[in-house]
Amino acid sequence: MPNLDLTVTADDGTPLAGTLTVPTGPGPHPTVLLLHGSGPLDRDGNTRRLPLNLGPPLADALAAEGIATLRYDRRGAGATPRTWQATGFTDNRCDAAAALRALTAHPAVRSDALGVLGHSEGALHALSLAADHDVRAVVLLAGYAGLGEDACGGRLARLSVGSPHRFACSDVPWERSATGSSPGSPTPARTWPAWRDFRSTPGGCGRCSPTTPATTSSP
Repeated sequence: MPNLDLTVTADDGTPLAGTLTVPTGPGPHPTVLLLHGSGPLDRDGNTRRLPLNLGPPLADALAAEGIATLRYDRRGAGATPRTWQATGFTDNRCDAAAALRALTAHPAVRSDALGVLGHSEGALHALSLAADHDVRAVVLLAGYAGLGEDACGGRLARLSVGSPHRFACSDVPWERSATGSSPGSPTPARTWPAWRDFRSTPGGCGRCSPTTPATTSSP
């Protein structure tokens, strides 16, 4: 199954280095865009600390069924330049949209038979692309099973554990303990806030700022 180098040009001109895997036989082919989870992942779904290697087996399995795939290195990972730490959620979403547009114009791709397969954070981008583009199929792997705002709030709470600062936001915060107890449960000595409205903008909600250190009450 041929693997072709394909570079997608993002909206800001960043070259997103990727691999287009096509089935054997004449094209054009139905094609699926593979979108990986959060973090500085390369086209195969790997980071330095966690090599999941999700991309190649997915591409091979789909190619065996006559379906091409595109997967690419995130910003700051693999052969794609820029810095991952300076890339926000909506930047990733815009890059995914640019990849979908590139597929539409590729001669090996059937532009009327495009799908998106997203894992974790990629599942969110897959849903967004399906809402705004002519996508015929969407596959979600380990996507959110509840409200996105709850998932983001819980994740922010876990990331806050051990932080020397609380954070203030214009929305009303809810408390989640360092042990993961839910809002309304007995509060331990040290708690960490998360917010029900964590906007999908670069760098977070764009309205949060550090305030005073968290305090520890007496046992």
